[in-house]
Order: sequence, then C-alpha cells, then structure tokens
Amino acid sequence: MRAMIQLTKRYPELLERSLAHDDLTEGFHPDDLGEEYLHPVTSLSTRMTVRRVLDMVAYLLGCDKAPRKYRIQLQNSTIASRTVFNYAVSRYQQDYDREEIWKRYFLALPELQRIIEYRRINSLAELEYRAAEYFTGRRT
Repeated sequence: MRAMIQLTKRYPELLERSLAHDDLTEGFHPDDLGEEYLHPVTSLSTRMTVRRVLDMVAYLLGCDKAPRKYRIQLQNSTIASRTVFNYAVSRYQQDYDREEIWKRYFLALPELQRIIEYRRINSLAELEYRAAEYFTGRRT
C-alpha cells in the first residue's frame, strides 16, 4: 500500500489517467493481443485470424512463414467469418469460423490435407497446439 501511495504522489497524472473513463480500453478483448506476437498461434487467443491460420500452414510446411499463395487462397475463400475490431492494433480483421477453417481450408487443400493425415492430426485444436509448440521451440 505504501508503494501505491508513493507512486500516486510522484505520478498523480498517471493515476488520474488510469481512473479516467475515457482512457479505459473500452471494447478491448484479451484476444486482441494475439496480433502483437511474432507468431499469433503462440498466444492464448481464440480468434482465428489470417496470421494465426498462416502460422499453422507454416508449421505444416516446416517453415517460418507460409507462402503467399496460402494467404490469397484464404482471402479468396468463402469461409464464414466475422469482422472484429482489434483494439491492440487499431484495425479491423477477420475472425474465421473454426469449424469451417478446418473443413474448408485445411482439409480442402490437398497438399495440407496430405501433411495433416501423415502427421495424424485429428482436429484444429491439435493443429494449433502443435504449431504453437513448433514456433515456441524455434524462438529459443
């Protein structure tokens, strides 16, 4: 408590700003922080953003970054998604439906489907987990 009192005395303007209603991150969602990661698949986000999907593709292909053709295929797809505003990066982004991204993207592209079958990956959740482990291990 004494530390808080000292901070309040030294930085009263920060206290005032932190308590001001306008400065609160209204609309902020914890998943917004996923885009701040080099590889969003390593975050705890549940949003299925373009970068997160491409991280999983990169894992399947065994590289750091998915080839551009996979981004184009994803953007040209008719996979159900919703547009959400990411307050962390101040822009709109697509949040793809998890079930559809699994069935109509990962299992629909023959080259990705072959790799998924070879590695015996049974679900999107398992793919996310393996991709997160892959990129976490590469950072060290």
